[in-house]
Amino acid sequence: MNAPAKPRSAAPTPFASSPLASAALWIGLLLPASILAQDYEPPRTQSGKPDLQGYWSNASLTQLQRNANYENLVIPASEIEDFTRNNHQNVRQATDDGLVQGELLDGSDLGKGRGYNAFWVDPGTRYGIVKGEARTSWIVEPEDGRIPFSDAGNDLRRVNRAKFSGNDGPEGRALGERCIIGFGSTGGPPMNNVLYNNMY
Repeated sequence: MNAPAKPRSAAPTPFASSPLASAALWIGLLLPASILAQDYEPPRTQSGKPDLQGYWSNASLTQLQRNANYENLVIPASEIEDFTRNNHQNVRQATDDGLVQGELLDGSDLGKGRGYNAFWVDPGTRYGIVKGEARTSWIVEPEDGRIPFSDAGNDLRRVNRAKFSGNDGPEGRALGERCIIGFGSTGGPPMNNVLYNNMY
């Protein structure tokens, strides 16, 4: 009969055997953060409360799915100027009834049959930059930058879309239609850039 095995003791770590080394490690980790924090003064409003004002935009010519005209994910630096100048959104913005984005704050552009005030229509003027490279799509896999929709998935979407018709009240309408979240998945995830309301 074999004798019972003795329990193994864990190998000591360098810091377990030396409280001084352990203390030095913690001081080394925490000291730089506390030194940096000493000089930081968070922005405040006139009343002294934290200033959370401001805005940012995710407007971009880069779209979720890659345009079929673009073969590659990355736009070469030598071609970015041509890509940007010839993008259909930039061409439309430059030639659309001679209007310049942001000039018609009085709503007079609505008289020309537009559904939205042109001031807020902002498809972006540049391509998105990721790791220093301009991108043709946010999707990186599969390689074509397109969502691989299946027939079963398309059928399921049609069934779900039908549920949003014939409602007795607003509660049955889609959240984006009720302005609870942005339409076009701007409320995320992911927070997609769209043609309108890219300001946060």
